[in-house]
Amino acid sequence: MVLSLVIIHVSNRSAIEASYGREAFRRVSRDIEAAVQTVLGRPPRQSASAGEDFVAVLPGAYLDQARAAAMRIRRRLPREVSEHGLITPVELVIEIETVDHGARTVETISARPPLRRQRAA
Repeated sequence: MVLSLVIIHVSNRSAIEASYGREAFRRVSRDIEAAVQTVLGRPPRQSASAGEDFVAVLPGAYLDQARAAAMRIRRRLPREVSEHGLITPVELVIEIETVDHGARTVETISARPPLRRQRAA
């Protein structure tokens, strides 16, 4: 049996909450949940202990399939929190864990979504 997990960790939750309050982090959480929902068709599970980890379970997905899903999710993740003229980047770590017949593979991909190119006016 093959099982993969895509784990999205918000590294700077404390900084976001200190600068903008808990509601700002709740908005970031909703954006992460929406990104996973859009790509996978189901929301992730949020860690009950700390709340800054989001886990998407991919039963039957091999590492390359989980990596492709993680990259599609990454493109949709929030890049920053801005309020009252302040901008704070959202620092994310995405980890992929795959278990294939007892063999475990762990891979971390780039923490930040790629910059969106803006068209010249």
